[in-house]
Amino acid sequence: MSSKSSVEEPSLSALAAIEAEWPVIEAECAVVDAECVLAARPSEVAVRRHRQAVAVLAAVSRKSQAARVAVVKVRRSGDRSPARSRSLAAAPASAAA
Repeated sequence: MSSKSSVEEPSLSALAAIEAEWPVIEAECAVVDAECVLAARPSEVAVRRHRQAVAVLAAVSRKSQAARVAVVKVRRSGDRSPARSRSLAAAPASAAA
């Protein structure tokens, strides 16, 4: 017996939407990578890399309404100084604005 599965291919508009959001996805991945390095091996270089990744995400997200929420969350969770690098404390809400 063979059963046919109905797999729906994405529409052209769905593919276009994914392509339009791809720069945001890449920027978010870069932030996560930088956060991982910062958590594993805190250093001034790791802090700079994280700040740069967050700045790129902010720049890219200006073009995408959906990514603005992600930028605020990243800024709140990622605003750490090297002295507090092992801490996961959130930044003040005013820092995200």
